[in-house]
Amino acid sequence: MPRLSRDQTRAELLRLTPGMDLYRDWRIAMWKAINGPDAQIDPNEFNVTGASVMEEFDAYDGPHYAQFLKDIRSWYAATASDLTYFNKHGDQATRDAVSGFLTDFKARLGFSLFNEAGLWRRTVTKLLKRGYIANDQEWSILQEILNDTDQTTVDPDDLARVTAMTQAYEAKQ
Repeated sequence: MPRLSRDQTRAELLRLTPGMDLYRDWRIAMWKAINGPDAQIDPNEFNVTGASVMEEFDAYDGPHYAQFLKDIRSWYAATASDLTYFNKHGDQATRDAVSGFLTDFKARLGFSLFNEAGLWRRTVTKLLKRGYIANDQEWSILQEILNDTDQTTVDPDDLARVTAMTQAYEAKQ
């Protein structure tokens, strides 16, 4: 992938940082639902704001500006991992909250958090290499891909192959 210019990097940061804010607000709302609306929280406990990332980026005049984007992409990957953990180990209310958050995220921002995290591409690559779905978590990730009619991460041929894997996995259940 060619190196992005500073302006291109800034534009990509402007596209991605609202996702950080949306997740942060959601986590704070979940925390308050558990601990009470008047409980005192440390807002930085959840993650930094998109505005603070942009302030730091704009103040930085060195040659390593691409690191900001790498850090945001790492945040997306870590957040996708957290949400996957919540889905796997949480109760039904937690899974419903995560599902609602992901739906709201895509509706507001126009892209999937999991797609930006690279989770979809990595999962499809792994499954195409292996040739089958090994567990419910992989099946669940594929359901996200198959249900996202706007996704462009997985090409049609690969999508057809993982669709067949999904059907084979479901037949075994």
